[in-house]
Amino acid sequence: MLCGLAALDITPKLGENIPGYFEARHASGVREPLAVRALACSNTSGAAFALVNLDTIDCDPRLSARARARFERLTGVPGAQMMVSTTHTHTGGPVDAFVPGTLNLEYVEWIADRAADAAALAWNRRRPAKLGFGRAQEDSIAFVRRYEMKDGSFRTNPGFRPEEILRPLGEIDPEVLVIKIESMEGELLGVVTNYACHLDTVSGNRYCPDYPGELERVLKRVYGPDVVSIFLTGACGNINHYDFMHRTREFYTQANPPHYVRMGRVLAGAVIKALSFAEAEETEELAVENGAFPAVIRTPSAEEVAQSEAFLAENPYEVVTVSEGQPYPGPANYVERHYARSLLAVSKIAEKNVSIPVQTARIGKAAIAGMPCELFVEFGRDVKARSGFEYTMISTLTNAHFGYLAIREAFEQGGYETTISGDTMMAPQTGYDLADTAVRLLRKMQ
Repeated sequence: MLCGLAALDITPKLGENIPGYFEARHASGVREPLAVRALACSNTSGAAFALVNLDTIDCDPRLSARARARFERLTGVPGAQMMVSTTHTHTGGPVDAFVPGTLNLEYVEWIADRAADAAALAWNRRRPAKLGFGRAQEDSIAFVRRYEMKDGSFRTNPGFRPEEILRPLGEIDPEVLVIKIESMEGELLGVVTNYACHLDTVSGNRYCPDYPGELERVLKRVYGPDVVSIFLTGACGNINHYDFMHRTREFYTQANPPHYVRMGRVLAGAVIKALSFAEAEETEELAVENGAFPAVIRTPSAEEVAQSEAFLAENPYEVVTVSEGQPYPGPANYVERHYARSLLAVSKIAEKNVSIPVQTARIGKAAIAGMPCELFVEFGRDVKARSGFEYTMISTLTNAHFGYLAIREAFEQGGYETTISGDTMMAPQTGYDLADTAVRLLRKMQ
């Protein structure tokens, strides 16, 4: 197999919005640069695959469409052979309209072109390579973020009050998977890592790739400055970095080095362990499958619409902008205003039937399932168990963005991931249909 890798900067200008929270955040600095990284592969049978990964919170479908079209023009490789994944960093550029008026389409188009260029560079740099595959376990940096409380309620991110918590709702996926790309002489060229934990450990008003940035720095220190590290964010819709039951807020806010650095170094230890036992070998196995399935957007009830309209009549929605280190300037019920506005927006969507794209790729012994949603961890584990591959990577927020997909129990319990809004509007069945579609495509590649 021939493999090539590349990386390009995608750090936005200062002053742009940083998506990820209910409020607007205008970038005032760069903690660390943002990048797009790419892997391109081909075999002697003519199969081709390009994987690009961007330090952004999600993937606007216009981004992937533009990137694929440009990549095809530059290389002649069909755009359908390209997978456009995103890390879900909450300190990235303005690619999302969760806060009205903050999406910058010029930036989306620019990074789409950068993604295509990175993939084309990787394609042009292809050379004979060997691939290795490995796994490790890391359970000390990821935690379920939904809890049943002792008062019978269910909460997402309940705060550091363990005396009020009865139990976490579910279990994490501690598996760390790696694909090692080596030259024929044994030089490490790049690593694809897959792990399931939210990228929201930094906050503030400065751009940062979050913990995968530190993972890459450590790998470069160990293996050389030219190593390209691609991080695929696994199914972590209900997983984040907070250990509410055993840590304090200060453990995270006063960490030195910052927690995202600490977390990246811990993950790097697991990745290095997996790489150390991954024996690289020549392989020609390369395939890509594209599919889709029908899904339905939820319709708010007439009562919910009336309640939201009445609430907003007394509590008008206006965008609140926050600055790092400054007191919160918004009203106490700002989140409620956001949800009321979002519910009305969803109620006005005329076409409730949508088609959700799914893409899978096979590289040697490993498979990647690219899915355009924030999946609950249960779906990721299910796809892995049924895929039929020894190594199955779950890549979320890939090629498009359809918001959270929760398990049925979560809809019954309620909470952030199921309260209807622009990011939580798909029907409860959607996650199950997505998993089935991914498994079907994965099995076609065997």
